[in-house]
Amino acid sequence: LEYDNRDFPRNPTYGSRQILSVFRDFGAFDSTNSWTSIEAEASKFFDLGTTDWSRQQVLALGVWTAGSPSWEDTEFGPTNAPPYFYGATLGGRRRLRAFPTNRFNARAGIHYWVEYRMVPGWQPLPEVEELDVARIDWWQVAVFAELGRVAPQWSIEEFHRDMQWDVGLSLRLMARKAIARIDLAAGPEGVALWLDLGHPF
Repeated sequence: LEYDNRDFPRNPTYGSRQILSVFRDFGAFDSTNSWTSIEAEASKFFDLGTTDWSRQQVLALGVWTAGSPSWEDTEFGPTNAPPYFYGATLGGRRRLRAFPTNRFNARAGIHYWVEYRMVPGWQPLPEVEELDVARIDWWQVAVFAELGRVAPQWSIEEFHRDMQWDVGLSLRLMARKAIARIDLAAGPEGVALWLDLGHPF
């Protein structure tokens, strides 16, 4: 289920988006076991206006959470648990970017984003003839911070103890009507560099 009233989904200036997803494997055919995973994500965008040195400024806020009601812990490890790419996983190119992919995984998790995105008034790249093939409309810089935590059960109290965090800087381009980004993130376990398409949220 999705509700989206952002003004321009590819690079929103204002509006919000809410998503509720349910993933289910019934354990049929060659599947090893059945599992269920539930995810919810909400984001909100605030237009901060323009200045003499910027043509767009946006404050972007987001929260994501996931849980698996089918997950059962046994002496041999979890059973009826979703795979990493459908479960409560943090670390990687979208959530807690200073950490390796799937660094944290458990039955439930929560993650918070905040980004300040700014399109400078100075835009030399569209005028560079050698870059015509890339069709660059503009470049953008973003400063971000993230908080997150996984836990053995879905619990607001548990989520907000000993949370993981990172901060970072991002360079983004609108090229051929798509967002390309380079993220540099730093956290308590080190620094990571990511190349990706689209905003993280």
